[in-house]
Amino acid sequence: MKVLFVNAEPDFLKQAKTSLPEEDERLSVETTTSAEDALELLDEGDFDGVVSGYKMPDMGGLELLRILREKDNDIPFIVFTGEGCEEVAREALNLGADRYLSKGGDPSSQYDVLADAIVQEVEQRRAEEELIRKGIFLESMLEYFPASLYVKDREGRILIASDKMKEDLREAGYNEILGKTDFDLFSDELAKKAREREERVMKTGEPITTVEQDTAYDGTEIYLSTTKVPIKDKDGNVIGTIGITRDISERKKTGEAFRKAEREKKWILDSTSEFIIHQDLEHRVKWINKAARDYFGEDFDSRVGKGSKCYELLFGLESPCEGCPIEEALKAGKTRSKEMVFSDEKTWLIRGNPARNEDGDVVRVVEVVEDITERKDDMKEKVFERSFSGETSRGTGMGAYLVKMVAQTSGGDVTVKDSELGGARFDVHLQKA
Repeated sequence: MKVLFVNAEPDFLKQAKTSLPEEDERLSVETTTSAEDALELLDEGDFDGVVSGYKMPDMGGLELLRILREKDNDIPFIVFTGEGCEEVAREALNLGADRYLSKGGDPSSQYDVLADAIVQEVEQRRAEEELIRKGIFLESMLEYFPASLYVKDREGRILIASDKMKEDLREAGYNEILGKTDFDLFSDELAKKAREREERVMKTGEPITTVEQDTAYDGTEIYLSTTKVPIKDKDGNVIGTIGITRDISERKKTGEAFRKAEREKKWILDSTSEFIIHQDLEHRVKWINKAARDYFGEDFDSRVGKGSKCYELLFGLESPCEGCPIEEALKAGKTRSKEMVFSDEKTWLIRGNPARNEDGDVVRVVEVVEDITERKDDMKEKVFERSFSGETSRGTGMGAYLVKMVAQTSGGDVTVKDSELGGARFDVHLQKA
């Protein structure tokens, strides 16, 4: 606590500067012999209190006090003087002094009394300022808080209510709600529930939050979220409750719509026979559909969403496989595909599909894995049919058929396999002559 001590006696000021901090270590003292200088110091410095004498060469202590109060400076002000008389004390208090103390007697005793007086007045002023700040805060909160906020006593009577709550209840026909209980304002069923919860909060001393469906005064169905907490006095005794009630109908509807959309999306993705594997940009698997879970098993499924990467889960590799369609899709920003053979010797068509956010940035990739083994085997058989022709071929489709016929006539055969370089490889097997 920083105190300005104003007195015409330099020796007295020197003693005060030393003695007051000795009486209470929270005190620090700055001194001046001039009331004019005191005004300048108070304008420039951050002081918590003033102790002033009565008579000084340039201006008296009461004149200093008058000027401060006219400037709306309500700093704690103690008149400490040896010019003690009832008339001076009365004038000082009328001008706004917080205390009037007379000098004299035992020096150590008078500084003890003065130190106590300074600390008490400064703490009192700080407490008053804190109450004012809290009052301003409470008024602002009650005026602008976008929900029903209310304070009730132990009997459930409304002591304080936000403007929003008052406005809502005015629309329902209630112009005055302070002093009323929920039984005066709402249905018996709703009031009974509210009262039971308040009693539980006051009994346990613990807050409670509920969400329930209700009917508004206009007949519409709404959802209300209510939180109630206990109010305690300085001794810790519960003396009432504070409640906040919000209409969360729109949030509830939005949440239900989102959950419904998520369920429908899952139904669709789980109904397909292709494996759907959702990954981030680092190939970490975030989600798989039912077909993938059923095929790869519990061990695979247990590692989904825990940082495991697709090439680790699918192929046991430490880095993306060569020609990875997921890598290519991320680089190109377009769908890319590749045929691959897993350890089960089946042929799979893997497609990487980039997923973009609302800004058009690629943020995820969806991997679609399709078993095309039967399709590939059927295609290999059809190659040797009399009129087979590939989609890009301009031939008659007789070449492969005739080659196989000649080979078989000679006791051999022709088979077709996937080439490691891409496309197909024909193996001709002939018997030795």
